[in-house]
Amino acid sequence: MAGRPAGTYKDTVRISSLQAGTTVKVPVVLTLQQPMLAVTPSSVTDSANVGSTVARTDTLHITNSGAGSLNWSASLSPSVSWLSLTGSPGLAPSDLVLTLNQPVHRAR
Repeated sequence: MAGRPAGTYKDTVRISSLQAGTTVKVPVVLTLQQPMLAVTPSSVTDSANVGSTVARTDTLHITNSGAGSLNWSASLSPSVSWLSLTGSPGLAPSDLVLTLNQPVHRAR
């Protein structure tokens, strides 16, 4: 139902007959649902030893906790050299792999 936000809409249809002298009321309820982005875990914390060259990885699980289909995309904000994302943006459910590389410090 384009143009309407998610929610519950209610109305009543009244059907009357003058001959029978009656009116019948029919309640109508329409519930509009929408996709809802859910990502677990909600935060990522890791650590590494100074000088380590071993990359660390973690996975974000992307799901739709609502109804219908959910398309998603991901980016780094701001972009940093020590974190990269692997995974194809698209339709949930899917996974996004985070690779944490220790920043390289150059001698001055």
